[in-house]
Amino acid sequence: MKSAKLTSRPTRRDVFYWLFAGISANLSSNMARRLSDQIGVIKGLGPKGQADLLNLGIRTFSDALWHIPFRFDDFSYNPPINNVRHGDAVTLTGRIWAMSTRPIKGRKLKLTEAILEDESGKIKLIWFNQSYIEKLYPTGSRIDVAGRVDTSFGRQIRNPVCEPVGVRKETGRMLPVYRLAGSLTQRKMRMILKEVASIIDQLEDWLSPDVLAKEGFVDLPKTLLELHNPTSKENFYKAGERLKFDELLAHQLLFQKVRSHRELSVAKSFAVSVESLKELVGLLPFILTNGQKQAIWEAVQDVAKPHPMNRLVQGDVGSGKTAVAGVVIAHTIKQGGKAMYLAPTELLTYQQAESLRLFVPNGKVAALTGSKAFMNGELVSRQELLDALNGGEIDLLVGTHALLSDSVNMKDPAVIVIDEQHRFGVRQRHKLLSQSEKVPHLLSLTATPIPRSLALTVYGDLDVSQVTEKPPGRVEITSRLVSSDEEKMWKHVIEEVNAGNQVYVVTPSIEKAEDEEDGVSLQETLPKIKKKLKGVAIGVVHGRLKSKDKTQALEDFRQKKISVLLATTVIEVGVDIPDATIMIILGAERFGLAQLHQLRGRIGRSNKVSYCYAVPSSKSSNSMERLKAFVSTNDGFVLAEKDLELRGAGNIFGDNQSGLPDFKYASWGDLDLIRRVEKVLQELMAENKVTQKMNDHIHGLLDAVHLE
Repeated sequence: MKSAKLTSRPTRRDVFYWLFAGISANLSSNMARRLSDQIGVIKGLGPKGQADLLNLGIRTFSDALWHIPFRFDDFSYNPPINNVRHGDAVTLTGRIWAMSTRPIKGRKLKLTEAILEDESGKIKLIWFNQSYIEKLYPTGSRIDVAGRVDTSFGRQIRNPVCEPVGVRKETGRMLPVYRLAGSLTQRKMRMILKEVASIIDQLEDWLSPDVLAKEGFVDLPKTLLELHNPTSKENFYKAGERLKFDELLAHQLLFQKVRSHRELSVAKSFAVSVESLKELVGLLPFILTNGQKQAIWEAVQDVAKPHPMNRLVQGDVGSGKTAVAGVVIAHTIKQGGKAMYLAPTELLTYQQAESLRLFVPNGKVAALTGSKAFMNGELVSRQELLDALNGGEIDLLVGTHALLSDSVNMKDPAVIVIDEQHRFGVRQRHKLLSQSEKVPHLLSLTATPIPRSLALTVYGDLDVSQVTEKPPGRVEITSRLVSSDEEKMWKHVIEEVNAGNQVYVVTPSIEKAEDEEDGVSLQETLPKIKKKLKGVAIGVVHGRLKSKDKTQALEDFRQKKISVLLATTVIEVGVDIPDATIMIILGAERFGLAQLHQLRGRIGRSNKVSYCYAVPSSKSSNSMERLKAFVSTNDGFVLAEKDLELRGAGNIFGDNQSGLPDFKYASWGDLDLIRRVEKVLQELMAENKVTQKMNDHIHGLLDAVHLE
């Protein structure tokens, strides 16, 4: 199992290093390869290919081995052309009967079309922007083509892979499918992994032969080799199961270690005073819910102990988790402590700093991001803030995870609050609890609802408080599934904008893929809504914008300079716009239930009636069932259980929208495997069979963590 790596964009220094590594490779091509070798020693990559690999977190041969394919395409079925059906993944063998290339009117695309024939019939082949195919395989060429059959507009295959008959490197077999970046293609990635796999036997297995035999797994080198060069569906899925098993077991062992370490750690304690707490709560301009009061009580009892708190406040979107954190922070500051609050984005840093000033009206609250610094709401220089921090003048420092870098030094913070905990995992939490003689109390907040049956698997190192009620005055959001009559929805948008309210429109992607037809990308949606909403101020925000531009777009929306914000999922966490009353989610079937619920949580932040419209671009039975479940309830915990029920085993490694937070491979659908892991852990602990290799593996995971 691979330890987490920090992924970043390549610098000029990185690129020059890659170039040097490539030159060195030509001088030492006969030297034995090692897992620690830089990937740049592979011939033919070039600086662009090396930079693209770096963007995927691939620096070494070892990194490449752990770049696991997320699925496979099985092109081993080789039928006659007339026998193919819609959706079949096939390899077809035949002769090019005709081929031509032409530009597509109004778009910067060239379309290459060919007719492939065999003794049974013909099929159309289509490629986008691959006009070289016509020169490579002229009319009369006999070729193997692999792809998925589409009969929606006549029998055709889009963007098939082609090879001369009999080569069978990319056709007639199972092929791994990888996550890509930049100029990398699936074929290039497979070539890289083929060379890297030549030293796969250098990998050491951390699990004992006893465990492997009992669970029916092969060793780690054979496991990874099967994933990169699959031999059968059964073997591929079994190899994927091995990685999930490793990850789940490693986390359970991590939880054991972290809990043991916490019991031996020393933290500053803060006495519980019921009268003082009543006084703090009495100053607030709102009434706390019973759930908030219970979570606060559990946390202040934790910080009264001489060992560090490690508590998670799990609450649905809009349940008031920030208020819980605010009271706990105020409780410690009142007794001479200092606090840090880690927010997931720059915009939320400013938003939460302003909100938290309410809880410490007599203290100094500072906000620090990469671009701005504030003290008690006033803009100051970064150096001025750092000087105040070093002088012990700041009581509460709010910022992103960059606050944990060496350049920012709050001396012995008593409490650290981690907002949106799923971006900050068990190893990072352990790192925070291991940095000084007196360690801080940790309070994590998350709006990600986890089914109760999985809580120990996901949060095994934490004590958990749940906030299930919404603050008084919040109006229930009305959710609707829009499968027809979108005009009524857009008319409602105009009515809300005219009433002074604001609207989110969320799309699943920035731009349309070449083989997509649904037209719900951000680039395609913008001209459509401009036409529908003439005279309405529309803003745009997505992940490719620079950080300052994203922050500015969201700030303009907050200040009501724009009425409609067209966005991707960058707005899913924590953005608080009280006048936002409509959320439209286009291509809704592409989002997991958890992510749909997070997006819906961006509205209904005041006493205004709010509406969420889920607009699917595909109406498959499974996706419609999920969307019907989504619009039927506003309860995130109910949806989490429904997601668990609907997902089943899912894809081999789930997806990033509805998998388990803090896990790369395991997902909610792996409940049976989770139960197996729990049983294995109990046996290992009871029989004292946790080996030194297992302990070394866990230490390696912890040592590899970077906080900043």
